[in-house]
Amino acid sequence: MVFGNLNDNSAGRKPVLGVWIDMEDADGYKEKHGKPLNTANGSLYTQICRTFCSRIAGAGVYASKSVLADILSVSDLPIWVAQWASKCTYSGAYDLWQYSNVGKVDGISGNVDLDYSYRDVYSEQESKDTLEQILDHVASIDKKLK
Repeated sequence: MVFGNLNDNSAGRKPVLGVWIDMEDADGYKEKHGKPLNTANGSLYTQICRTFCSRIAGAGVYASKSVLADILSVSDLPIWVAQWASKCTYSGAYDLWQYSNVGKVDGISGNVDLDYSYRDVYSEQESKDTLEQILDHVASIDKKLK
């Protein structure tokens, strides 16, 4: 998951909001491949998150509040909590909070996600990895899950 506009002011393309591994299973991929996102597989998915974040400077984990609280052990990594509510009740520290999936933006038909950022992403050091390196790394993780 790469969020934000890409900045073309440097040799590589760098996502302004960083790179986040998305631990959702909305399409049932994990389930279909015999590795459902549940407590029994929590250590596997925790290790995948840790490996991803260790290879990409500044990378973080995007997941629902319940996955973060009940399945993964990643509270020491950058966290983006998805909890569609008026208040985020995740007890750990987090950098971003997705509070809605029914936002409206002029020029975009349909709903968009709405998020709060609790960090100044523009003053942080940008990742040295190019977008192509990030995508290659994500593909290698996907191969390991198959």
